[in-house]
Amino acid sequence: GEFMGVPSSPEVVESVVSLSSLSSMKGNSKANIGMGHIRRGGYGGWRDTFTVSQSDMFDAVYAHRMAHHPLRFNFGDGCVM
Repeated sequence: GEFMGVPSSPEVVESVVSLSSLSSMKGNSKANIGMGHIRRGGYGGWRDTFTVSQSDMFDAVYAHRMAHHPLRFNFGDGCVM
């Protein structure tokens, strides 16, 4: 089979899925750069890290840099950029 135009096999897909798990990446020095880079997974963890001011600044910078890009993300709480 293929994935995004790249030849693949069930074994390759299984390996990618396994190596993409949070527990696997946490133990892999090539995937985990430290500094809390890989935490619990899921969404909204930034709320435990950023202050309101930092979050507002990130939103402004992100909106400016992504203004002309068609890709949109739902950041939760009605914030889609």
